[in-house]
Amino acid sequence: MVHGGGFGAWCWERVIPELEARGHRTATVDLTAEDQAAGAARCAEVVSDTFAAIDDLVLVGHSLAGVIIPLVPARHPVRRLIFLHALLPRPGVRVVDQLRIEPDMFNPEMFAARAPFWEDEAVAIQFLLHDCPPEIARDAFRRLRPEPGVLGSEMSPLTT
Repeated sequence: MVHGGGFGAWCWERVIPELEARGHRTATVDLTAEDQAAGAARCAEVVSDTFAAIDDLVLVGHSLAGVIIPLVPARHPVRRLIFLHALLPRPGVRVVDQLRIEPDMFNPEMFAARAPFWEDEAVAIQFLLHDCPPEIARDAFRRLRPEPGVLGSEMSPLTT
């Protein structure tokens, strides 16, 4: 499972026991927030390397990970891609341009907020964590980190 922008592998903590109770094996990857210059291709390499030992891989991508997971099958066999409330990238188009073309993809108010969601708890709760119990929302907010801006501004490396 690949987390979205601003999150980490920790965001799957409550989902993993539910999936495993239903007989699924799970694995997560933590895309490094410290490498703000890492684009989709580099992130896909990290995902592929992390899951290299898994032969029958079903790859789940959340939110901004939708830009990353379609690149993994070129590096590692993948049985299925699952896009969970994920951005569906357009080949050769930057995410910022795609947001202009498809303004309903995300709530535009989130991008007009006074501060990014990882810096302002009220913004994070309003747009990302609104359906979580308060203690879970507060814990998640404390773990948020800057979203890699390059993923939104680079041209999608997808060709088809």
